[in-house]
Amino acid sequence: MRLLFPLILVSALPGLAQLKSGPPLPYHAVEGWAKLPAGWNFGETSGVDVDKNDNVWVFNRGAHPVVQLNKSGRMLQAWPDVPAKSSHGIRVDADGNIWTIDVAGHRLMKFTPAGALLMFIGSVGGAAFLVVEVLDETYGIRVEEATRHAVRTRGAAAGGDGEQVVKAPMPGQVTHVAVRPGDLVAAGDPLLVIEAMKMQNEFKARAGGTVTDVRVSAGQAVNPGDILLIIK
Repeated sequence: MRLLFPLILVSALPGLAQLKSGPPLPYHAVEGWAKLPAGWNFGETSGVDVDKNDNVWVFNRGAHPVVQLNKSGRMLQAWPDVPAKSSHGIRVDADGNIWTIDVAGHRLMKFTPAGALLMFIGSVGGAAFLVVEVLDETYGIRVEEATRHAVRTRGAAAGGDGEQVVKAPMPGQVTHVAVRPGDLVAAGDPLLVIEAMKMQNEFKARAGGTVTDVRVSAGQAVNPGDILLIIK
């Protein structure tokens, strides 16, 4: 065993030397290849892709975030009005559409090769939206995490005589109860908080009324369908 380690180390040296230098690559730098207008620069470039016509698409953090050049480096077009806070990745799909990722804005955008926005997935004013254009008409679709959607749509079910029966829409643990029997609440007032899927989900009153029954307390585990409280 004492002789084996030196032999292994010596035999590995040629491989280590090759890894350090790396295999020869069939590429070389072309000085001044990109022919931009006078005074222009790319800024910090985060993504590059090539389309089926060998045109090069550059996504950068300069004044013109998306720049298209032909294979000779001649600029074909540049987009100054890309709604991106900080460029990240760019890809050209089989149909020639341009996909970009905004790392700071947490947005995915799809453009036509001419720069028209086709799809937007991300956050607008704190809310997540999917913007889709179909036959020259634009539709905005709200994107909501499944647990929060369940809280918003199934957290309070209407009972008889106008009562609100608040039920757990998913398994979790009650972390806070904000009301007691006899409390008057208005629409939108916080009722309780359930932790589920590592998120704090706040339940609010859908309408005003009086809390008549509270069936849970902080620290209690709940299952889907469990009655949490009743408001009349």
